[in-house]
Amino acid sequence: MTIRLAKPNLSPRLLLEWLHLSIEERRALIRETQAALHWVERPVSLDEFLYGSRYLAQGRSPLSPIQRDLVYDMSELFALDYQAPFDPAMPAQLRQDQPTEIVAVWGKGCLAGDVVIIDAVTRELHTVSELALGGAEMHVITQAGEKIPVTWFKRGEGQLARVTTKHCQVSVYVGHQFELRQGWSNLWRQGSEIRTLWGFERIERVEDLGVGPYYDTHVPGHGNYLAQGIWHHNSGKDTCVMLATARILYLLGCLYSPQRTFNMPEYSSIDLLNVALNKEQAEQQYFDPLKRLLNSSPWFTERLKIAIHDAHIGLPPVVGQNQSLGDMYAVNAWSGQSGHESMEGKNLLIGVADEIDAFRHRHKGGGNKATRTASSAEAMYDMLTSSVLSRFPRAGKVVL
Repeated sequence: MTIRLAKPNLSPRLLLEWLHLSIEERRALIRETQAALHWVERPVSLDEFLYGSRYLAQGRSPLSPIQRDLVYDMSELFALDYQAPFDPAMPAQLRQDQPTEIVAVWGKGCLAGDVVIIDAVTRELHTVSELALGGAEMHVITQAGEKIPVTWFKRGEGQLARVTTKHCQVSVYVGHQFELRQGWSNLWRQGSEIRTLWGFERIERVEDLGVGPYYDTHVPGHGNYLAQGIWHHNSGKDTCVMLATARILYLLGCLYSPQRTFNMPEYSSIDLLNVALNKEQAEQQYFDPLKRLLNSSPWFTERLKIAIHDAHIGLPPVVGQNQSLGDMYAVNAWSGQSGHESMEGKNLLIGVADEIDAFRHRHKGGGNKATRTASSAEAMYDMLTSSVLSRFPRAGKVVL
């Protein structure tokens, strides 16, 4: 396994002194120096990390203020003064105002599979289910008039409804967000006015379509798109979780020893987990985009030397630290599906339950009682909370 080198910064005088030391004296000095170091390099601020050309820029559109605050709450572990002179021996102090539990369910921007969308570039017509099945990229039009490339994926199954206005009709998940006169909201009903290409139109009819699959996308930098003459919204929660995971990997990669910072045994790894209802959902919505994001960043691939595998992403230890990890990584990011096995043996610093409301509740669903309980929303919440808080009571986070 690759390990990272902490670059030495020796003056000519110190280098001469070093050359005159015996082997044992050099080893003692190395141990003493390592014990005093906390940082391999100075971390940059969240905004520089998100938009600076050295990290994740790649032409990224700005996050909305709400999205930026969510990424900050999930990922900013330490109280850092980015303007102060850098001192590698400065202790990594944890933030005092860190939230332990973060609720980021903003209402789904989800459409039924039969909704037809026009590609804003090619002018071709596609159903949402067709786009999700093929995984093809298409372009949506935003309220700002920009044509944004997106991909669609199946979000889950739930209660669907057909919404009809004077000029438009669309089938959506009942928690879908439309733009009402007072702003974006999922609290709509018959008689509400929603924004269409013809202005705000009253919802004339809402028909129950029963339970069925619904689909979602993310429109970076905008969070809105046009479909069947109506403006729709999505929150970008998955993108925020992805960026927060990258930020945590970066911050821990700046530390000389994350294990020592959190008072953990040297042989223990630190784990970041996003758990979804099924493997396909976990990979398509979160893990595959995260791997592409990190793989496109020379900072992660060359500087931090992260290892990107099918099942997880690993951050190697700095040479001279955590050698008792053997072939293990100092930090791991995982994507899993519901069940105890997703969290077994892991030291969770952050646990994300993707769309927890899609999980069964203990009193609902088919299958035997033991299976229902193990995969229920309550069980998932209990497992994440107990795992995170037992290992990182001050810095750990549960995101719902």
